[in-house]
Amino acid sequence: MSGPRLRFPYKWCRSKLGSAFFILLCMGAVVLVINYFEGFVTLSHKHRETAKHLPYEMAQGAGAQDPAKASHKLSKWGVKMVQVCKPPTLSLAKDTIHGAYKKLKPLKCKGQPLFSLDHQTIKLNNAALNKSNKIQNCVYQSIKREVTNDDSFYLVNITTRTSNDKAGYHIKVPHEFVKITCSFTNRKKISGDINHKVRSRRHILADAVIQNIPLNFYSKRKLLSSNKKAEVKTSGKPVHRKKKKKTTGKKKKHTKKSALLGSTDQFIAQVVPTNEIFNRVIKYVKERPPTALNVNILIIGIDSLSQLAFQRKLPKTYKYITNDLKGVVMSGYSVVGETTTSAFLPLLTGQSESEMPDVKRSHQDPEHIDKYPFLWYKYENHGYVTMLAEDEPHIGMFNTELTGFRDEPTDHYMRPFWQAVSKSDAGNEKHCLNGRPRHQIIFDYVKDFLRHYRNVSKFSVVHLQELSKEDSNQIQYLDQDLEKFLMHLDDTYMRNTLLVIVSDHGGRSSKISLKTLGKMEERLPFLSFVFPRKLQQKYPRLMLNLKNNVHRLTTPFDVHETLSDFLDFSRTKKPIVFSERGISLLKPIPLNRTCESAGVSTHWCPCLVWKPVSVKDSWVALAANKILAAINGATLKYSDKCERLSIKNVVEARIMVPNEKAYKYVEAMLSDDDNADFTGTSRIDFMHYLITMTTSPNNAKYEATVMMNLEEQTMTVMPDIIRLDKTLFIPVCLKSLSLGKFCHCSVTKN
Repeated sequence: MSGPRLRFPYKWCRSKLGSAFFILLCMGAVVLVINYFEGFVTLSHKHRETAKHLPYEMAQGAGAQDPAKASHKLSKWGVKMVQVCKPPTLSLAKDTIHGAYKKLKPLKCKGQPLFSLDHQTIKLNNAALNKSNKIQNCVYQSIKREVTNDDSFYLVNITTRTSNDKAGYHIKVPHEFVKITCSFTNRKKISGDINHKVRSRRHILADAVIQNIPLNFYSKRKLLSSNKKAEVKTSGKPVHRKKKKKTTGKKKKHTKKSALLGSTDQFIAQVVPTNEIFNRVIKYVKERPPTALNVNILIIGIDSLSQLAFQRKLPKTYKYITNDLKGVVMSGYSVVGETTTSAFLPLLTGQSESEMPDVKRSHQDPEHIDKYPFLWYKYENHGYVTMLAEDEPHIGMFNTELTGFRDEPTDHYMRPFWQAVSKSDAGNEKHCLNGRPRHQIIFDYVKDFLRHYRNVSKFSVVHLQELSKEDSNQIQYLDQDLEKFLMHLDDTYMRNTLLVIVSDHGGRSSKISLKTLGKMEERLPFLSFVFPRKLQQKYPRLMLNLKNNVHRLTTPFDVHETLSDFLDFSRTKKPIVFSERGISLLKPIPLNRTCESAGVSTHWCPCLVWKPVSVKDSWVALAANKILAAINGATLKYSDKCERLSIKNVVEARIMVPNEKAYKYVEAMLSDDDNADFTGTSRIDFMHYLITMTTSPNNAKYEATVMMNLEEQTMTVMPDIIRLDKTLFIPVCLKSLSLGKFCHCSVTKN
C-alpha cells in the first residue's frame, strides 16, 4: 500500500517564476535571432532595401572582418551588397589626354661637383677642375636656421683654406649643411694688346646693369652682339659707347699673367646625429608601450601627380613598386582640398586646416604651426628620430600660406639648406645643383639619415615639388633615380620600413583640366603602400583588408589613421566607428561610405556622374555670376589695390549628380517639360554645377562648384575656387597666395 503522494506547490511558481522565466526565455531567443541574422529581424521589402546600404562590417556582426562572409549571409535574404560611392578606375588603355604629355630628353646637369662627402669629411674633386684653372682659396661656412624663424638662415665661418695650406682642401666638418665658396685664377698665358679685352656676353649684361639700362628696352640679340655699337636711351638721354683709341707702336704683351675668374658656391648636405637626440630616444624607448610596433616610416610626397600621370611619367618606378616591392596602389584615393597643405595637413595631423587654430601669414601677429598635432611629435615620444626634407622652401607645405614653425619641427630639417641655395648663383640652374640633380641630393640625405640611425626607429617625410609643381612632364627626370633609390632601400632597409609614396593632387595645366579625364585625375592623386615583409607574413588578414580597400573611397584622413596604428597596433582589433571621418586602411572601408562621411566636399568628390550642359543655359549664367561675386567679394577688402573683375567667357559647364537616376530627374527638370514626373525615387533636393570660366582684365581661368537648392531656388558657391591658368600666383600689390589668385593689380590705383 503506497503512502500519500507528495505534491510540490508549483502553482505559485508557475504563476510567478514561470512567467518570469518564460519572458526571459523569449528575450534570449530574440537576442539570439538578432545576433544570428545581424539585425535583420524581418523579411520586409523595406528592411531589405535598407540593408543594401549597410556597411558589411555592420551586417556581419561586431568583430567580424570578412566581407565574403557578410555577403553570403546577406544573400540568404535576397540582399545584394552595393558600394554606394565607387571612384572610377582610371586606365592608360583609355588615356584621352596623353597628348598633353611629351617625352623629354634625359636631364643633364652641367659640370661636376667640386667637392664630395665621405663620412663627414669634405674632399676636393680634382677631376672637376679645369687644367687651366687653379683654386686660390675656399671659405667654408655652416648654414644655420634662425632659432625662432622658419624664414631665415645665417652663415657661420668654419675655416678658410688657401693654395698655400699644407692640409689642402680636405676638411672634416661635423655640420649638417655647409656652403663652400671658392675663388679661382686662370693659369693660361695672356698675350696680345692689353688695351683690347674680349668682352663676353656676361660682361655686356653687367654693363647694362651698372649703367642702369632697362634690359627690356632692346632685344637680347642686340644687347649681346659685341661687334655692333650699342645705343640705348635712358631717361631721355642717349648713351654711346666710347670709341677705342688706336694704339701706335708695338703692342704690349703680358705673359704668365694670372687673371681672377671669380668665385663659385658649392653646397654639402649630411646628417649629423647629436647626443641630445640619442639621449631622448633612449629615454622614450623605455617608455614605449608594448602594443607599439618598432617599424620605420618613410613618406615620399611628390607634388601634382595623379595615378595615371605616375604610370605615364614614372613607368620604371611604378613597375618596381607593384612588381618587385609588391606595393599596393590605392586607386580610390581622393583629394579633400585644393592645395598641398590641404592634402598633407590631414595626412600628418588627422584634421583639416579649418578645424585647427588659424595661423595664416596674412593675419596680424599670427601664431606658429608648432601647436598642430603632427605625427612626428607623437613618434618622437615613442623613441623615434625624425626628419623633414622639402626641395622648395618658398612654397613649402606649411610655409606658403601658413606661418611655418617657430622651432625646428623634426630632429633633421632640410629647409635652411635649400634657403641658402636659393640665395646663391649656384641655385640658378634649373633642377640641378653643383652638377647633380636636386632630387638626388635629397635622396642622398635620406640615405645618410637611414645609415646614421640604423639601429634606431625612424620617421621621415620627403616632399618633392620642383620637378612637377608647374609642369608634370618634368617629373620624368625623377624616374630612373627614384627607382635606384627604392632598390637601395630594398637591399638595406625595407625589411623593417613602411614606405608610403603619395601625391597631393593631380596636374592642373589648362590642357589637362578641361578634359573629363583630366578633372578626374586632379581628384585622384597617387598613393601606394609597401609594407615590411615580416608584417605581411604576420598579419595576412590586415593585408587582405588593405587590398580589398584598393577601389574604395579613401582619403588623407585614412592614411593618418593607418600611420597612427603603428603607435598602438591594438587599434587594428577594435571595431570601426562609423561616425568617425578617418578609418584605418588596415580595416575594411564600409561599402556605404559617401564623400560626405569621408570628409570630401562635393567639388572634389570622385564618385559623381558629370554631365555637360550648354553654357548658354540660364542656370549656368546665374552660377557663373555667383562665382564672380564670390571672387570680387574675396578682394573687396583690398579694393584700393585690386581691380574688380568681370566675366569674359564661360568655357564649360557640367552638372554633378550622384547617379544616372538623379541625372534623369535633373534632365527632365531642365527640359521645362510640364509632363515630367518629379515624384519618383530619383528626385533630389540639391544639384551642383561645375563651371569653368575666364575673367577680365586679368585673363584668368577659374573653376568652381555652385550648389543649387532646388526647393528654395538658391545658389551657393562652394569654398574652393581653383585658378587653372597658374598654379602659384602672388601679385606684386598683394602678398597672399589664397587671395592673390583673385587679385589683378590696378595700374591707376597703385
